[in-house]
Amino acid sequence: MCTRLLQLALGLLTAVSAALLSGGSALAAAQQVPDGPVVQEVVFEGLSSFAPEVVQEALGLRTGERLRPMAREQRVAALFRDYGLFVQEIRPVEVEGGVRLEVRILEFEVDLEPRFVGNESYDEEKLREWARLTGRSELYIHEADGVVQGLVSGYRREGYAWAEVEWVASDPVPGQRVRDLVFVVREGPRVRCVDVEIVGNESLPDTGFLFWKGGLLQMADPQVEGRGLFSWFGSVFVEEELRADLIAMRQVYRDGGWLDAEVHVDALEYNDERNRVRVRIHVDEGPQYRVGSLELQAVELVEGPDGEPIEQPVDFLFPEEELLESFALAPGEPYDAERRASDREALRRYYGERGYLDASMFVDPASSGGFRVLEIEEVLDPSNAEVHLTVKVIQGRPRRIRHVEIEGNVHTRDKVVRREIGMLPGEVADLALIQRSLARVIGTGYFLDPQDPSHRPPRFQFREVEGSPDEVDLEFVVEEGRVVDFQLSGGVASDSGLVGLLSVSHTNFDTGAPPSGLLSMPGEVYRKEALHGNGESVAFDLSPGNQISYWRVAYRHPDLFTDHFNRWGGAFEATSRVRLFTSHREDRTRVRLEGSRLFDQGDLSLRFGAVWQELQLRDLSSGPLPTTLTDSTDPTTFQGLSTRLSWSQLDNRRFPRSGTYAYGEFTVYGGPLGGDQKQVSVDLRGERYFELDVLGDDLDPVLLVEANLGIAAPYGDQDQTHYAERFFLGGSQRMRGFDFRGVGPTVGGVPVGGESMVYLSTELRWPLFTAPIPGTSQRRELFRGGPFIDLGILDPEAWSFDTEELRASWGLSFALVQPLPIVFNLGWPLREGEGDDLEVFTFSLASR
Repeated sequence: MCTRLLQLALGLLTAVSAALLSGGSALAAAQQVPDGPVVQEVVFEGLSSFAPEVVQEALGLRTGERLRPMAREQRVAALFRDYGLFVQEIRPVEVEGGVRLEVRILEFEVDLEPRFVGNESYDEEKLREWARLTGRSELYIHEADGVVQGLVSGYRREGYAWAEVEWVASDPVPGQRVRDLVFVVREGPRVRCVDVEIVGNESLPDTGFLFWKGGLLQMADPQVEGRGLFSWFGSVFVEEELRADLIAMRQVYRDGGWLDAEVHVDALEYNDERNRVRVRIHVDEGPQYRVGSLELQAVELVEGPDGEPIEQPVDFLFPEEELLESFALAPGEPYDAERRASDREALRRYYGERGYLDASMFVDPASSGGFRVLEIEEVLDPSNAEVHLTVKVIQGRPRRIRHVEIEGNVHTRDKVVRREIGMLPGEVADLALIQRSLARVIGTGYFLDPQDPSHRPPRFQFREVEGSPDEVDLEFVVEEGRVVDFQLSGGVASDSGLVGLLSVSHTNFDTGAPPSGLLSMPGEVYRKEALHGNGESVAFDLSPGNQISYWRVAYRHPDLFTDHFNRWGGAFEATSRVRLFTSHREDRTRVRLEGSRLFDQGDLSLRFGAVWQELQLRDLSSGPLPTTLTDSTDPTTFQGLSTRLSWSQLDNRRFPRSGTYAYGEFTVYGGPLGGDQKQVSVDLRGERYFELDVLGDDLDPVLLVEANLGIAAPYGDQDQTHYAERFFLGGSQRMRGFDFRGVGPTVGGVPVGGESMVYLSTELRWPLFTAPIPGTSQRRELFRGGPFIDLGILDPEAWSFDTEELRASWGLSFALVQPLPIVFNLGWPLREGEGDDLEVFTFSLASR
């Protein structure tokens, strides 16, 4: 109401200003004067609450001075805002020497301090927020109805479905515009929903239990829910949220192909106290539409007779049959959103891998001339529940890369990013290679900040080249992330007991950028102005514990000779660890100096170098012990060479959701290399992550398949492997359902260990709890869980895998992903052997 009156006032004043400059002989003469005629007198009509000279001054109308129309319009708006006085009319009357202004005023009734009564659950500050009265005290009487609506809406959003508000004002006093205004609130009870019953959802029934529930409710993710495991009293009932839930349910059906589906509230059943409600929802599904026919067309946009673009058919640049091979939409298949999205992506990927880039990837999509999939044309046939589809594409033209540019790397050197990018100037803009390059840039972790959900991850975009339509500039846009990590923490794990950790690491270190001084170093490092930006890494760890204590110093340089491809690196690592077992204490000191060769931007890497370590087993327990342990008590020096060939195509190194990681490592100790131990070790390991497209969002479940094979074999005049270098299974990470080192034969309850080991595992990681990332449409995983199956063989002899030694277990794994990765396991053996030590519950910190 206020806004409309204010707009009316400004409109009237604009018209009055025009009249003053054009009406009457005196006013006509005044047209020659830039600021209008001279004001001889100002007369007010309807003004009673303020002195005329106050209002005249507020309007800027001074007798003896010329009119300034634009300035006066601003003064009128301020008069309404500050005094609540509405200027209905300014009537100029010609008088000798100028004009007399007759101003008619409308005074709005106002309460200088409105009051609220009956609000027991919320204070006046909250009520003022709902009424949009924050920052002001007075309230005009004509605004009271709007305040009532704001208060009722606020209460309804908090679950007070029966809330009522009315306003009462004192009787007006002649000659005064101030009245006493009171808002009377009747809150009523806060309503909770104790049950949501859905009838008619035969195609999407609600099945399952707890986190494994499926059906319409799970797919729609409603806000209004009944009692549950974590909501004993039910959810707060908000009708606005219920309406949104109905829309979401209808969309689930539309996305699934039920194009005629209707979802509505059948009944709201309240208890006698009106603080509990049962919601009955009725679903009329209708038929599920299927694809009747599918036609693929290539078009281009040309200018029509009226200047508007029109579609004109053109020939396909690629075989149409080849394009349709990857289509999920086909005659007879359900017409669902997942298939539509999959086919759009398949076309986008097919053309993109051949240089026909999607228009949405350009800085200016409208003028890019890029590839586009137009809206699918649908012709419905309700009688047969079929949809006849026409998919039209604008093919665009192939592009080549002119320049590869990096934006946003304020403190990180260009070469650090460029060595992760597989595209070079002059090459066809292959979208698959570009996306793989982006995954490598993200995988470095240099441009991520797990502590800041609003931090934007790296991305790429294309920019057109003026005068060269067949070329594009490829830009990788990054934002410096958190690479300096200081941790002072503690924890407990079932395999390692109590542990503390003091850790300082820098994953984007630069030895060539020293600080300006010792005292200024902390601030410069924090601001990334020193020791930052070359992709080197350095770490210092100190971890005391009641079972494991260790320290570690490590340094790695990924590109010693500044190569873009096939680069050489180097690393140094020194560790010292003391581990207490029930049978003995193990002291291990290890130093490793290695070189590395990375191929194909690091997907394939080779590491090789020298290894030195010293082992001593001491403080043996009394009683019978395995000879593999008692024969390994002398201080033993290992000197050897090691090489590892790795392959990594994970989408994220720390929290992978798809991709492959595998390596094979071969180590030889002793013989001509010196040392006390002659031993050959082989370690083969692979991990494959499959992201299952079942939920239709950015956090689908992940299936992990893992395999590991290990051999530790003595050679020469030695007949057994050192006890500390043998393999063991059981615990929180391998062969869950068995105690730590609880698999295999034992002597006096002490495990013998094996010289051969094979381990297989399959685990489903289902997102159980997620949270939205502020400022985006994405979510982040906080808690996950799912079933697993573990298989393993631990053989006492090298190069032997006796199937009689096979162990198997199954169970459930639950993991807290953020802020601290902790995994909890419940496991039960499917196959166990004599002497095995079982353990149902285990837990540990997880690296990924």
